Parts: sequence; C-alpha cells; structure tokens
Amino acid sequence: MTAPAWQSSGAAATAVSAGANRVGAVLASRMQASATKLTEAARDYEAMDDDGAAALAAVDSGALSGYPRGDGGAGGRGLPR
Repeated sequence: MTAPAWQSSGAAATAVSAGANRVGAVLASRMQASATKLTEAARDYEAMDDDGAAALAAVDSGALSGYPRGDGGAGGRGLPR
C-alpha cells in the first residue's frame, strides 16, 4: 500500500529540511573557525604595527641631522630648501 501524495511529500520535505539543517551546522562551524583564524591574524598584524610605530617613535631626531630636509616630492625634487 502506498502513502498518499501529501504524506510522501511531507516526508521528503522533512528529509530535505533535516539535511539542510546539517549542512547549515557544518557551514556555521567552518565559518566560526575561519573567523577565529582571521581574528588571530588581525591581532598579530596589529601587534606588529604597534611595534613598528614604537620603533619609529624611538628614533632620535638628532640622528637624522646629516640628511637633507627636502620633502622628497616632485615639487621639491628632493632638494633641501
């Protein structure tokens, strides 16, 4: 004996819905893992940037006194003013 059409279509819809829920859970897990990796990378880059800024701030401006003071742009042609 076969099931009525509405019952078989309901069972198919339930199966598809369950499958979609499983796929959604897997994708959510992968997205969370990717987001975690991206967050860690962003923190690493931020730390490197902070370290670079600190190193530049620590440079003694008197140490650069032997260099020309030109702006280095096309208008100044890199020459002292």
